[in-house]
Amino acid sequence: CADGVVHEQSAPQADQCTKLFAGDSSLRGCFAYANPESFREACNKQVADASGEAKEEAACNIALSYVGYCYYVHFVPINLPEHCGKCQVGGQSLHIGESAPVKVPQKEADVVIVVEQLEDNKEIFTNLISPLVSTLRNDLKERGIVDVNFALIGYGAPNQHWPSLYTFNGEYNGFSGSAKNIYFSEPAKVTKPKLSDRLQEIKKTLFNEIGFSKPAKAFQLAFDYPFRPQALKTIVGVMSSGCDRAVLPFQAMRLLVHRLSLLNSGVVLNLVTPLEDLSLDGKDEKAAANVVGFDSSAVYTQGEAKKKVMRGDEEALHNLNYKSDLCIDLTLGTNGAVFSSSNFNKGKPNLRKNFLQVLSNKITDGLTSEELVTDCKCVLERGMIVKTKCKITSRREKELPARKGVKG
Repeated sequence: CADGVVHEQSAPQADQCTKLFAGDSSLRGCFAYANPESFREACNKQVADASGEAKEEAACNIALSYVGYCYYVHFVPINLPEHCGKCQVGGQSLHIGESAPVKVPQKEADVVIVVEQLEDNKEIFTNLISPLVSTLRNDLKERGIVDVNFALIGYGAPNQHWPSLYTFNGEYNGFSGSAKNIYFSEPAKVTKPKLSDRLQEIKKTLFNEIGFSKPAKAFQLAFDYPFRPQALKTIVGVMSSGCDRAVLPFQAMRLLVHRLSLLNSGVVLNLVTPLEDLSLDGKDEKAAANVVGFDSSAVYTQGEAKKKVMRGDEEALHNLNYKSDLCIDLTLGTNGAVFSSSNFNKGKPNLRKNFLQVLSNKITDGLTSEELVTDCKCVLERGMIVKTKCKITSRREKELPARKGVKG
């Protein structure tokens, strides 16, 4: 006789699913384009198999699948229902649309390092950036910041068209100073320029202006990093050749937008870049080689490594000469500092040690010199990505304590 036909019994209608796939649900905007019935059946089954609070979570997971299906297949943007998304802000959970005040600093810091993967940067990464992780962690710990996460983004190798967010044991925030999977390559060399090379140069200029260049994509990835709301936040850019200068006004407009965004969210941008033309009026090359870095207030030299409190040289800033670019302008505009990698490379081991300490001290001071209050709101991006966005509502400067174990 013929095989029997198996009739799979449908799961009972779940209230959680009815609320999502009927009536005035936020998903209804896509019902005319993508029949929700199969998603509703899947929702009923998942809810039936779950228990307790997991029932609501199971229903929301199906709703998330439907939002993604509508967005990527039918190009219909809809929003995940508000009760389906939560943001973790310190010790409390916020639903979509809810906000809460957050004081910074507490005990956390998030550091994102963005490295240009060209051969000229290999020595800087190995001898300066890698040891910076442990040095900065210790300096922040001295200020009471004991939970510090580091992330690593790489970009700019000749065949690397998109930036890489490196993971360590499956975690994107687990960079400890060692990265076996990062590589550094020589830039592509053009011996006899051809028409195609000139066209590529024009393309590069246009991409640079509209924000599609390799550095722009890498730093945009860093700007979008999921910083913890209660954490101190900094991005450390490590460039081998600096930024291209603007030709059209588009870059200046983007610079202003990024500057305001970073200032409002409390993210400090710091930059390590060659600065090969660095000089000081009335001083010799030795004095210029002694410069570690500068911000919008002062110049910081090797001697700062032995001081309990970094003051910098305000007068030297007026005599400092360097070739500026948009990356330097953005860094100084976000209360960050610029450091000379070429001076680090020239230094002997003891001077390199001082350079590292000044770099770490300056980043630490820049992060801990203010007390902030931010208003953090749980929001949706592309209708399905739950994200916390924080905006500073008040700032208060505080006096920095003297460093321990420093004689000077």
